Amino acid sequence: MKNKQKGSEYMNFQNAEDKRKKVRRMFNRIAGRYDFLNHFLSLGIDNIWRRVCINKMNIEPGSRILDLATGTGDLAIMAMKKNPRFIAGLDPAREMMKGALRKKKLAGKYYAVEAYGESIPFADHTFSHAMIAYGIRNVSDRAAVFREVSRVLDGGEGVFAVLEFSRSRYRLFSAAFDLYFKKILTFIGGMVSGDKDAYRYLPESVENFPSPEEFIREAEENGFMLSQKKEMFFGITTLYMFRVGTVFL
Repeated sequence: MKNKQKGSEYMNFQNAEDKRKKVRRMFNRIAGRYDFLNHFLSLGIDNIWRRVCINKMNIEPGSRILDLATGTGDLAIMAMKKNPRFIAGLDPAREMMKGALRKKKLAGKYYAVEAYGESIPFADHTFSHAMIAYGIRNVSDRAAVFREVSRVLDGGEGVFAVLEFSRSRYRLFSAAFDLYFKKILTFIGGMVSGDKDAYRYLPESVENFPSPEEFIREAEENGFMLSQKKEMFFGITTLYMFRVGTVFL
């Protein structure tokens, strides 16, 4: 069945495999300008959100961390300050990970793995922590990602942090942000990257992402329980802290 969502070519997915291919191709294409645009278009605020995420994860020296949708490694760099044993950065977009591997702050304990979150190439209970920043909306099968992350985390103790855009509940702020997100960001991002569709995809993918309540329910149905939810910057981004476990109703 064809996906009925309208918009950029990246939102017109025929099926899960079509989404995987298109999103992977998109990030490979914009990898060269990704870091600049990411920080410029967010005015650097995205670094604050990532720092909050890492601090909430209670990472201790010697922790074993899985960084899903690692991209160019920004979240991994902040986690590296906690002196983990190692960080495995997993991403299907090779060109994005090349950017991470060029960063000196990741040298020594960071390993890049080209793979999808729906099929994580690690043994059960390999990691103590898992994290993903602004990537969960890009996967083709969130339920499969939750099950895979649950499998590779330490049972009962594993922490999974998800940082993702969300829709603000404050009307005036939401209207102003929508103008920036859907018009200004799309125009500048498309012009600088040379890929207009990629920066049309960003607001469209946020618009089509489940509500926080729906997203939490998905996690609970696939091996996790919510330990904390934190809205930031008037609710345009949300941090979800999950633990491996089952919610009994």
